[in-house]
Amino acid sequence: MKDNYINLKKVLDDALNQASEGKGKERHANNDVFDKQPIMWIEEHFKSYQLGQAVKKMHESQSLPLLRGIAELLGAINYIAAHIIFLKLGEVKQTLYEKHKLTKKEIKVAALTGRLDATGSSKDILNNLKDIVNPEFVDG
Repeated sequence: MKDNYINLKKVLDDALNQASEGKGKERHANNDVFDKQPIMWIEEHFKSYQLGQAVKKMHESQSLPLLRGIAELLGAINYIAAHIIFLKLGEVKQTLYEKHKLTKKEIKVAALTGRLDATGSSKDILNNLKDIVNPEFVDG
């Protein structure tokens, strides 16, 4: 092995040790081969980081002491809530784009300035964005 890669080898050895002997083995392995462990089936079945993390936390909670398990489940709830917000924001953005004809740039500015949320109607959001959108779309 080339000396230029010694630090990479150390990290990869640490990762292998963590998966096979450390937290990975403790929480996830269940004596299954790596390809059959949650790290693999979660990715296969959940195409969302948030949902995948929620499933991982729910799975882990079952093998932890009571309070740690509850903490994992609360974390799962937060990941699910984050995904619901993500879905609602996507719907709001689509409505603003299709129905109210906002440009993608206007929607991006709204999101970046923290004025785009999933709690109000698209009309309420438009009124909140008067200074960055074309006025004819707000009044129309």
